[in-house]
Amino acid sequence: MKEYIDFPSSGSAYDACNSCEEMVTGRIFTVEAEQIVGISWAWPIAVTVENGALHTVMSDPRSWTVAPKGGLEEPEIAGAVKEAIELAQSKGWDIAGVYDLTM
Repeated sequence: MKEYIDFPSSGSAYDACNSCEEMVTGRIFTVEAEQIVGISWAWPIAVTVENGALHTVMSDPRSWTVAPKGGLEEPEIAGAVKEAIELAQSKGWDIAGVYDLTM
């Protein structure tokens, strides 16, 4: 089984995403104490309903691989979503409603 970094709080996870070299864009992590699965980015996001200090998104990041004019293009984030959702589901944690679970 793949190992993920677990942070003691969502605040420390957020800080690490902006200060630790190992927290590259798209790296999946957990905050067990808050039932959060997140994806590292300059603005780290949670795929779980619980998000703590992490950001939420308005659209499924898997749609971010083709940037509309002036939009985001983040293939590392998009590529991590399925694995992050599967990790959260394996723990029995609720997934935020914006994610399309059929993808």
